[in-house]
Parts: sequence; structure tokens; C-alpha cells
Amino acid sequence: MYENIRNSFVILGLLIILSGCTEEPVPNKISIIPRPVKMVESGQIMRLSSSTKIIYSDSSLSFSAYFLRDQLTAITNLTFEVIEDFSNRPGAIYLSLGAKNTDQESYILSIADQKAILSASAPQGVFYGIQSLLQTLQSVNEVHFFAGVEIEDGPRFSWRGMHLDVSRHFFGVEKIKRYIDYLAMYKLNIFHWHLTDDQGWRIEIKQYPLLTEQGAWRKSVGFASNQAKGLNKDDGKPYGGFYTQEEVKEIVRYAQDRAVTIVPEIEMPGHTSAVLKAYPTLACEGIGRAEIWGEGGISKNVFCAGKEETFEFLENVLNEVLELFPSNYIHIGGDEAPKDHWEKCGLCQKRIRTEQLADEHELQSYFITRMEKFLNAKDRKLIGWDEILEGGLAPNATVMSWRGIAGGIAAAKSHHDAVMTPGFPLYFNHRPIDLKNSPGHKSSNNTITTVYNYEPVPAELSAVESQYVIGVQANLWTEYIPEWEHVESLLFPRLLSLAEIAWTSAERKDFEDFRNRIPYQLSNLDRMGVNYGKDPYQVAISMQMENRKQMVSMATELPGMKIRYTEDGSTPNSSSQEYQTPFPCVKTMLVKAAAFDGDIRLSEVSEMNYLSHLATGKNLEYQNVYNPKYNGGGDFGLIDGRFGSEESISFGWQGFDATDFQVSIDLGEEINVKTISAGFLIDQSQWIFQPDEVTFEISSNGKDFETIFQKVYDEARDQQVVQMIARPRAEELNVKARYVRVKAFHGTPIPSWHSGAGTRPWLFVDEIVIE
Repeated sequence: MYENIRNSFVILGLLIILSGCTEEPVPNKISIIPRPVKMVESGQIMRLSSSTKIIYSDSSLSFSAYFLRDQLTAITNLTFEVIEDFSNRPGAIYLSLGAKNTDQESYILSIADQKAILSASAPQGVFYGIQSLLQTLQSVNEVHFFAGVEIEDGPRFSWRGMHLDVSRHFFGVEKIKRYIDYLAMYKLNIFHWHLTDDQGWRIEIKQYPLLTEQGAWRKSVGFASNQAKGLNKDDGKPYGGFYTQEEVKEIVRYAQDRAVTIVPEIEMPGHTSAVLKAYPTLACEGIGRAEIWGEGGISKNVFCAGKEETFEFLENVLNEVLELFPSNYIHIGGDEAPKDHWEKCGLCQKRIRTEQLADEHELQSYFITRMEKFLNAKDRKLIGWDEILEGGLAPNATVMSWRGIAGGIAAAKSHHDAVMTPGFPLYFNHRPIDLKNSPGHKSSNNTITTVYNYEPVPAELSAVESQYVIGVQANLWTEYIPEWEHVESLLFPRLLSLAEIAWTSAERKDFEDFRNRIPYQLSNLDRMGVNYGKDPYQVAISMQMENRKQMVSMATELPGMKIRYTEDGSTPNSSSQEYQTPFPCVKTMLVKAAAFDGDIRLSEVSEMNYLSHLATGKNLEYQNVYNPKYNGGGDFGLIDGRFGSEESISFGWQGFDATDFQVSIDLGEEINVKTISAGFLIDQSQWIFQPDEVTFEISSNGKDFETIFQKVYDEARDQQVVQMIARPRAEELNVKARYVRVKAFHGTPIPSWHSGAGTRPWLFVDEIVIE
């Protein structure tokens, strides 16, 4: 289905067939991702044949040499002899440790004069150079060749990470190896393996066998919303699994061969339901045995910080973990640890008094600092989510900044290392596009484009402070990703963007050039049988205000797509109107669009419902400005005729965090108003709650306003509504007004059952409709 469209690009896949070529093949433009530091293409080629030798100069390069042989054979069906030698022969691929003045991950690659010379100062550099070498491979009329090039390359960041959660849904050894293959292909060097959580413990600890006998299995697969979408089935049987220590050793060796370091995550002090199911004495006083969760959310279960037994248990667990993982870093979680149990636990309160701590936040700092001292004594470093900043950061800890960039900034300013992994745009469990019944969390606009445009080093940092940003990472949480095919579809093609921002300097990044390199990579993924997401083909429908008219624009993330659309709600086909330039919305309409290659539809159908009403395109004035991260289409987003979707917190919604909402709309003249309504998103999992109160007011002069509608939302907030849209509506008004003012207050703190308890919730507002 996707082969034809790639033939419209100059950059083709690995197995391109061109007709009528009788002369020396002319190489296509090289499309390496991530983009090298320096690259000069020569236009020459190096032909490959079964007489081509792979020569390596040092025994430490043996794995890389045979890896290269196997990859080339899989692609070309040719056989290649591998030789350990120190000579430089023509017509050979030569791997060497001869490069000087380069770090261990850098390499130099030269393809010229019918030979390829790849050199580095360490095996890691040679392995990364092989990934670039393979991406120069092209074929014409069954002639396989490397495109001639000179490359000098090395990474921007030392931490280039990708995370996978195997607690919520479990994936076996072969799948984990495949995941590591994906990282290695694109020069990512850290696999952050999230092994424990409320939904299951996934690693064998021999001193504590109940962790896997009981803690690795929940009553059923759970996560009912997945079944509602048809993503998987719940057969009611126990669900789970774990990795034996022998399997872990096998996976670690597999990763090491491919220049990938595995950083294990053992959650503490929160996310402990699976542990407390197996060993309930580690809980606070009066809590008892926990049940393993089969849904998302944040459990109140935590380790008791007042019991010495807790720290003895964790040190024993970590001793076994350290034997399995040679990584310098051990991730201890540290996030989302509610303090409810500690507040009521006599032993925890005694610990606070004994250690002269101010409160439960400092108790968490004590907990983390104590574990850090243990790890430091073993010559390891502690890394944790940015909540470890609360109550004071442990002396040598590295911070993983996920709740935006503030945690990373705070760490760097205090001269602590930081890894930047903000939820926007680096949580790959969030769908890149708004499609119903798709795996993953709802869309947050974490697309190829937004990932690529993310700059890991915050502008707020000085040159010295910036040095403490050691890298960048994306995360894949699997609550709503039950099957391996879903993992692949959410990982790719966004992993390509991650690879480039992690490896390539900011000065070398070029999004238009990057877009043109994607089709070649998709051809590689097709050859490998990867179920990558088709979001690059998906049509994004947007609206902009021009001269008081709403103009509809359409685009895809891949260039050169042919877009066809309808305005009457019918499904577009190959005969539908082709999109050329933005067009105006002059009436209420349902626009649907899709990308096509001839008669073949390449994407799912995108749609945009436009409602023309009295406020559309009129002047409006905000009392408080929306958060720019959730701009809902900009200053006219609340009266642009579009409605926010439950499937996305990025599409159509304007978000207000620290302020109340008030906007005044000037209708231009005094007219008869019959109805007024406004939409509010409720999604408590995203800290978005209903307003406390909504008020509609009208005025003839813009100064003296009369309240015509008021609704108080006094429903109990402990109902934990998953998501919905509230749309208060004033009907049968029949009043004269020129100005309409909408107010919404949201000062009530998030309730105690929520992980954000005590803080101010978000307020999300969409279309204000006046008729």
C-alpha cells in the first residue's frame, strides 16, 4: 500500500528497482538518520559482491564485523567473508581502531576507490559507523553498492535514551531484543527498562521469590478501556510474567554488543503495590496486603520509611540488580509517591522526629538520599524522576525531568546532571494523531515535528549550567499499549526524530532536510517488518484567521502527499477534490480529508467539523492569557468554529493553569442573542477538572455587564470521572447584546485522592458558541 508513494521521492529504499540502467549506477542522495556532523557525498559508488571482504583490525571488533556481514547478507542475499587482518585491501570493507583524537562513540567513514574504511578509537564508534554505512546502501537492477561519501561524526549528548515500561504490559525476551535493535540502528545508547510498578514486578530476585511468584501476576490483563477499543481481550486468566536472572544476563549481553547500556528502574518509595502484595510487612502501619493494580492511576501504596526492614529489603534487592546490570546508573523512580500513609504511620512520624525532618517531603528526601549513599558505596550513581527534588535533592543524584523542563533546570542550576524527557513532546505513549480506538494515551501533539523541534538544553541555562544537561530521552508507558504491534506503531517513526535531536548538534538540524530523509528509513522498516505508525501520511486540518475569514489548511508531515477532501461529510476518494491552497469556511461544514497515491488511500480519514455562528471571527479580549503549550488555535481559537475533542488535549483546547478564565467577545453590533454555550474538558488523569463556576454576562456598551446565566459545579470530586466534556448552555434568552463575557473559576484544589492533591487544577476551554 505504501510502496507506490515512495516512488515519488528521489530518496528511495534499500531495494529500489530502476529500469533501463546499463551504465555504472548513479547513487541517490544519502539519507542517514541521525544526520552526521560532517558529510560530503562524492557521487561515486562501491560495488558489493560475494568477493567483497570484511576486514577488521582488532579482536574487539569481531562482533561488529560479523554483525555487518549478517546485515548485508540479509539485504543483498550475497555472502561476505570476514577476516581479522591488519592490511588495507581494495574492494574491501575495513574496520579499524586507528582513529585518533575522537571520543569512544565517534567515527570516521570513507567510501571511495572501491573500498570502505571505517575507523574509530573504540568499538562503540565502529558499531555506530556501521549503522551509517548500512544507510548508504542502495541497489539498482540487482547491483548493490555503497554510495561514495566522507563522514566525520560523533554525538552531541552522552545520554541518548529510550524507555519501555514492561510492568503495565509484559513483553518477552525476543521482543526486548528487537527493541534494543531499534535503538542501536539509530545510535541511541541508553535503554531505560522500567521493571517494577503497581501493575507487576518483572525481575527475578532470588532472595525474595514471592516478588515473582505473587508480584508478577495480576488477576487478569485489566485496563478495560483497551478491550473497549478492541485492542486486546481479557480472558479473565491471571496476567503477567517476569525475566529470570539468566534472561536478564542474556539481554544485557545482547545490548552491550550493540553499544546499548541498560539502565534498570526499581521503583521506590511509591508504585509498590506488586511488592506489598508479596511482602505486606514492608507497608506502613495498619495498611496490610496490597492488591496488584489492573488499571492506570496512582496508588497510595508506598514503602514504610519508618521501618529498617524496608531499607534492608531494598539493599538486598539492589545487590542482586547490581550483579545483573553493569550500568553506572540505577534508576530508583522516586515519582508519584503519595504521602497519605506516611502522614498516618507512627513509625514514619517517629522517623521524621528522629531525623529532625520538617515534613513528609523531607522524609522522601531522606529515603532517596539513604538509597543514594548505598549505591554510591557500590560505585554506582542514582537517577530518578524529578520528584526527587522535593524536600531536597540527594547530593550526587541525577534528575530525569518529565513534568516539563523545570526539574531539569533546577537540577542544572544546582550543578546536578539532568536528562530531559518532558511529557510534551517526549512521551511516545501519547498518540501523535487523533484516531478513535487507537492504542496509547490521548494525543498531546507529540508528533514527528514537535519531537524534532524540541531543544533539550533550556534557554534559561547559562553556558556552564548547560553542561549539566547530559542528554535526552523519550518514554513509552504501556497502560494503553497491550500488544507489541502497538509498541512499534507508537515508537516509529518518532524514534527518528528522537535520534536526531539526541545525536546531531542544534546547528546541524534541518527539519525540511530531515523530512526528505524519512522515506528511505520507512523503506528500511518495511523490509524489517516493523509495524510503524502511518501518522506521517495523516492529513492535519487546521484553520487560520485571515482578514476576518476562517481559512482551512491541510498538510502532512511527509512532503509531496496528494490530499483529497470533501466538505459535505462524505468519505473522500480518489476522485474527490484535490487540496491545493487554503480555502475559506463560509458556512457550517464537515470537512474530511485523506492522503492518496493514485487510487490508493494512504491514511485514515481526518475530519474537522466547522460551525458558523454569531461569534465566529469576531474580536475578543482575554483577561488572562492561556498557557502557550495549550493554545487551542491561538487568540481566535475559542471562536473559530471548531470543537475540542475528547481524544486530544492538544486539539482545540485552551489551557489555563495558574489563572481563572475570562474572555469578552465583541459581536460588532447589538444583535438578538438566543443561546450561549461553552465547552470544558474534564480529564482528571491529566489534572484537568471541571470549573467551580461558570457565568455568562451581556452588555451593550462593554462596561456594564448583566449576568444572564450561572452554573455552579458542586458535585463531589471524588467520583474520578475519566474524561468528558461539560458544555453549560443558556437557552431561550432572546436578549439584545453587543458584548458577551464568559467567566470560569477553578480555584478549588485537586482532591486528596489524586496525585496532584492540594495543587490548582488545569482548566481547559473550547468553542464559545453564540447563536
